[in-house]
Amino acid sequence: MTTIAILTGYALFMLALITFIIRRQVKEGPFKVRRAVVLPAAMLAAGLFADHAMWHRLSTPLAITMLVVGLLVGAATGVIRARTMTVWRTASGVITRGDRRTVIWWIASFALRIVIMVAAGALGAAEGFGEAMLFAGVTFGVQSLVLARRAGMLGGRPLPVVADRDRVAA
Repeated sequence: MTTIAILTGYALFMLALITFIIRRQVKEGPFKVRRAVVLPAAMLAAGLFADHAMWHRLSTPLAITMLVVGLLVGAATGVIRARTMTVWRTASGVITRGDRRTVIWWIASFALRIVIMVAAGALGAAEGFGEAMLFAGVTFGVQSLVLARRAGMLGGRPLPVVADRDRVAA
């Protein structure tokens, strides 16, 4: 298989995965703590352990700075996306639903990640799979933390239980 074919396959897989993720975020559904923890943890683990070359790439102050910038951007966009989502509690649990602003901020998250990657490469601090997975893990993790906090799952006042059709934005 040629490099172009491999990269094309990888790009198509990533596009399908991104579409799936955004669709699930916009669709009304239960907020499951397990999913909220496992997905970011798996992404962080993949970033830390699957890309052995990342540790070599992070050998300069510039590379570390670009990684930190990426993680801060990931955290910020995670907070913003979570704030665009409606959160309410029913008898069956916490429910979330995004809207078009959630989609816009997902697209912005990916666009900003690409800008950071291109900027890092242009400055001589190439990034790879590991940095991208750390970004994804942080942005998902922070979004989940904000949603859990808004739902009252991390202390504070829990949302009132409402009937399935009586939605309240938290």
